[in-house]
Formats: sequence, C-alpha cells, structure tokens
Amino acid sequence: MGYGDILTSPARVGSGPCPQPVHGLSRHARRDQFLARGRLGRLVTVSSVSGTIRASCGDVAYAAAKADLVGLTRALAVDEAGAGITSNALAPGWIATGSELTSEALEGALVPAGRSITPGQVASVIVFLASPGAAHVTGQVIVVDGENSVAEPVARPDP
Repeated sequence: MGYGDILTSPARVGSGPCPQPVHGLSRHARRDQFLARGRLGRLVTVSSVSGTIRASCGDVAYAAAKADLVGLTRALAVDEAGAGITSNALAPGWIATGSELTSEALEGALVPAGRSITPGQVASVIVFLASPGAAHVTGQVIVVDGENSVAEPVARPDP
C-alpha cells in the first residue's frame, strides 16, 4: 500500500507509575529511524480537544500537557519538512473504551453525533495520516470528536 514507518504517541490518563523519559529523540536519531529504510516517515501524536480546543474546570495539568503536545508536533513538522517526514496531532473527543467512565459516556451521548467515538474511528484517521495521500498534511491538528467542539451542548429529550 505504500505506507512507511509511523510513530504514534498514545494518550495516557491515570494515576499509575509515570513512563520513563525517552532518550535519543535528537533530530538525527529521528531521521535515522525513518529514513534508514528509505520509506515515508510519519509522526502522529494523540492530543485531545481538551486543552487544544476546549477547557474543563479541574483539568489544568491534562489540558496543559495536551496543548504542549500540539506545540511539539508543530515544531517537529517544521524541523522535518525537508526530510519528507510529516508530523500531525489527533485531537479526539470522548472515546468509548473499556476505561470510559459512566460520566464520560453520558458526555459522549450529548455530542451532536449522539455517542462517543470509537477507537477504530480514531485509528482510521491515523491510518490516513500514515498514507502517501497525506504527504502534504503536516503540522496540523485533526479533530475527531463527533462535532463536540463545534456545537454547544444540548440536553437531548427522552425518546
């Protein structure tokens, strides 16, 4: 299919042990990882609509981290433009996962689409960003949130 190497950053929410710092993310190390095999290089970070598009009370650290991730993504897009490596951020809204809280599922039901997005829908956008068709999509934040960030929340009437 013409796909190259892709590096994604998973979202992380929780109170468990923090991941260890990543070493060796120098400019040359990044390029070597992607270009050694002569294939496309794609960086896709998973941010959130929280912190980049919207803000929620009590979510300061999460929002700041996700907004910082967008800054990193855009800086990498500029740094790697000449090497053919693209860098984009995905900003999902409510995602229906096994760890989704009841309150999050209720929030997801209030978006215009009427439900949280699925992990597969998020993955489909990542697959596109990794494809040759996305060669000139770089430095962008792609929002995948069922219109959550473009509409005011409205309580739905009972059926």
